Amino acid sequence: MDASVGSFYQRMLLANAHVAPYSADVRAHLQAKHTNEAQDFLLHLDADALYDDQDTNRRYVYLNEAKAVWQTDDATISVGNIIGAWGKMDIYSPIDTLNARNLLKDPLANDKLGATALQYRHYLDNGEWEVTVKFLETMQSLPYTASPYYFLDPKVCFGDLESHLVLWRPTLFARYSTTVEMGESSFDHTFILANGFDAIRGVIDGGQNDDFYDLTPLLFYSTKAMYAIAVPLEAWILKSEMALAYSEDSRVSHYGQLALAAEYATQTPWGQSLLYLSEYHRFVRWESTKLSALQLMQFFQNDWVIGVRMGLNDAYNSALMAAIIVDMEGQGSATQLSFNSKLIDSVSYSLRWLHLVPRDATHSTALPASSFDAMVGSFLDAIGAHDSITVGLTYHF
Repeated sequence: MDASVGSFYQRMLLANAHVAPYSADVRAHLQAKHTNEAQDFLLHLDADALYDDQDTNRRYVYLNEAKAVWQTDDATISVGNIIGAWGKMDIYSPIDTLNARNLLKDPLANDKLGATALQYRHYLDNGEWEVTVKFLETMQSLPYTASPYYFLDPKVCFGDLESHLVLWRPTLFARYSTTVEMGESSFDHTFILANGFDAIRGVIDGGQNDDFYDLTPLLFYSTKAMYAIAVPLEAWILKSEMALAYSEDSRVSHYGQLALAAEYATQTPWGQSLLYLSEYHRFVRWESTKLSALQLMQFFQNDWVIGVRMGLNDAYNSALMAAIIVDMEGQGSATQLSFNSKLIDSVSYSLRWLHLVPRDATHSTALPASSFDAMVGSFLDAIGAHDSITVGLTYHF
């Protein structure tokens, strides 16, 4: 069993007028596994809890994973709440379409919500194939308007999901992954087909109510084809992921996603490990007159990420990370510096500085107008100018 509980304090140095000057939260995590003597049956539990002292929306206990797993020599069957990790990107993987995103946490962290599903995986000599049936769509919540990660106008009311959709309609996934050897090189390929509810969620105009504007969360059906490839070349790893989706909703355009990445691993002359990362993300709609990328809550529309991670290789597992996200269209940017280490074996701490610059550095409201039509910019424009420092302390059981 692996369990931890931590306290995090975030102080705002610069933020929109509706954002609280600070936030403090307690986060708990529990991961437990039980295996029978024959090693062919496994119970897996992964619980995530969050309590924010100011934001009542950011108070929850989620069972992200609560699944039973049966294993044989050449197959695995899993049922329950499942988190799928098909993609290999560090920032955002467009082929990770089984799970909805947890919008109550830092959206740049790409946390996931568990999906109720049945999964069969069969192992081959040089790969595996998998069939997954998702039975129920996970509801998403947004943080309160005082949260620094609230990306809608403070006069917007975020309503319930559209009720006319059959939320228990199954979503089907078929995946095949293989490794192809070519001389001294190997290529990891992944092919995925999906039909049912799209992993992308949108918002539609719900009309005006007094001085507030209602936005209704939108689920829609689609058929999606996805492909990923990873090529290790000595100290380099080159990766690419792409997705093409045919939307069944007249309000949502057919769309495509592309992710390209390169990683290079090396060491400093003094023995510290270094990992350099470059990642590019593109989201393209076939019909520009339909819901915008921001209305589809796509935070990576045309963005380039550059980062470096240094492992100090000391007794405290200390690591230093620096990254910058550049919005290639809006010319905004997000810069993050973080440091993680241990005080003692059971206590770790973290420091993070986050600096967001929208297209207009003087941007002071989440959206230029309190209307649905204003959601046409980028995620950085929606968040607005942001400068914060976060300190965390975690105890590991």
